[in-house]
This record gives sequence, structure tokens and C-alpha cells, in this order.
Amino acid sequence: MSTITLRNVKGSALTFTEMDDNFSNINTDKLELTDLSVGAEASASGDGAIAYNNTTGVFTYTPPTAAGIGAIANVVEDTTPQLGGPLDGQGNKVEDVDLDNYKETIYVGGSTTGTITPDVANGNVQIITLSGNITFSAFANAENGQSMTLIVKQPSSGGPYTLTSTMKFAGGNKTLSTAADAIDIISVFYDGGTYYASLATNFS
Repeated sequence: MSTITLRNVKGSALTFTEMDDNFSNINTDKLELTDLSVGAEASASGDGAIAYNNTTGVFTYTPPTAAGIGAIANVVEDTTPQLGGPLDGQGNKVEDVDLDNYKETIYVGGSTTGTITPDVANGNVQIITLSGNITFSAFANAENGQSMTLIVKQPSSGGPYTLTSTMKFAGGNKTLSTAADAIDIISVFYDGGTYYASLATNFS
């Protein structure tokens, strides 16, 4: 509730601060008094209500709530919601999701060699071009249920470069294509204890 300070109740002129507060409390709404005299006590409640205390001589105004001025009361009422920033589920799960027009983030890692630990947070689809042999045995910051598609390209010259990994590959196949500009795809799923991978070669 907001309080309106009256001069005759205070017994002296209102200060600039009190006047400013009065206007702030009234906000953009207007006060409408019908058959209400200062000598009578009136009470009211709810959005936009004005009450008068005969003892203190103070008018009390209750501004309208968001719901009272046309805002939605339930999220389901908004048929075209838009986020102003990232959605934080605070550890809660979203279940039974029906995705439409879904696409994954693609992260280009550039020239790569040595031991790699790609971070799924950068994107579930990542592209690398080999500049040397690679060892790929784990994700960075791995979490249960993560998956990644790694697109591996041999360079136009140099190589061919090889893959070493402790992941469990389908059929045990870990041999990359050897032609210049060859493209292979490694699909990996992590269950919290084991990385399961499959290698599809020679996309041409």
C-alpha cells in the first residue's frame, strides 16, 4: 500500500519530499472519491482501492497489481513467449518436449593435433582439420548423457594423420580415411562411465 500525506492532517505545509512521495504513490492512476468526506471513515481493498483512516487522517491507496492491469496470470496464456536471456532451469527437468525446427550448434575448432578434449558446451557438432595425429579419449567437463558429432578432415597436403583413442568404437574401427581432404565423422555417446563411438569414413 502507498500513503498520501495531507496538509490538514500534518498541521503544516508539506515538504517537497512529501509532495514528491504523494505523486509517486498516486503513480499514473487517478484518485476518485465519491460521497467521501474527511470526517467519515471509509475502507476498501483490492486493485486501485482508496481507504481513509478517520483517526490518523491518512488516505491509503492500493495500486493495481500486474494481473489487475492486464498482465497474464499463467504462463500458458502467452502463446508467443520470448526469452530475454538464457533460461535457467535451476536443476529442474523439462519433460515430454516436442521439438520443431530444431538445429544443433556447430563449432569450428580449426587446425588440430595432439590430445584433444572437446567441450560439448561449445556445440554438439564440432569440426576439426588435422594438422597432426590426434588422441581423442574424452570430453572436457563430461556429463552423463552427453553426445557429440566430430567431423574430422584430413588436410589438403601433409598427412595422412591418424586417430588414437581408448573409447569403445563400433566394430573396433578407429582408422581414419587417408586421402587428401578426406572427411570422416565420429559419433560419441557418454553414459557417465564409458564413451561409445562409431566412425563413418570417406564422405565424398
